[in-house]
Amino acid sequence: MDDALRALSEGGLRRLEGEPWLHRKRLLAEHAVEDAEPLGIGGGADLAARLDRAPDAAAWQRIAYEEVKPALAAAALARDEPRLIPFALRQERHVLELPVRAFVLPIARDPALDVGPVAPALTAEVDAAHAAARAGDARAAAQHLRRAAELEAAAVVAGAGVS
Repeated sequence: MDDALRALSEGGLRRLEGEPWLHRKRLLAEHAVEDAEPLGIGGGADLAARLDRAPDAAAWQRIAYEEVKPALAAAALARDEPRLIPFALRQERHVLELPVRAFVLPIARDPALDVGPVAPALTAEVDAAHAAARAGDARAAAQHLRRAAELEAAAVVAGAGVS
C-alpha cells in the first residue's frame, strides 16, 4: 500500500500547478499531505504503476480517485485490522471531496487570482504553494493554500458587509 500512497502524494503535488481552481488545488495538497504518511504496509506497486502510466492530468485524477483510492480503502478493510479503518475512511473522504470532473472548463486559472483587492495576496500564496509542490513539500503547499482560502473567505465576508 505504501508504494501507492507515495505515488498518490507525489502525483497530487505534480498536478497542483496545472489545476486552475483554488478549492481543488487546496484539496490536492491536503490529500498529498495525508497520503504522504506511510502505513508501514508494503505493496501497491501495481497501483502506483497505473498512476505513472496516466497520459495527462485528467486521466491521473480519474485513476487516482476512481480506481486507486477505492482500491486502497477496500484493501485496508479486507485486512480486518482496526487501525486501518481511519485510513479507509480517509480514502473514501478524498474521493467524495474531489470528484472527477465530467468536463473541465477551459480556464487557465481561478478568476479570484485576477479580480478584487486580495488577488495579489492570493496569487502570492498560490505561487508559494506551487514552489513548495515542485520541491515535494506537501505540508508547505497545503499551508499556503489554506492561507489563500482564508484570504478569499475574508474577502467574501467583508464584501458581504458581515463583521
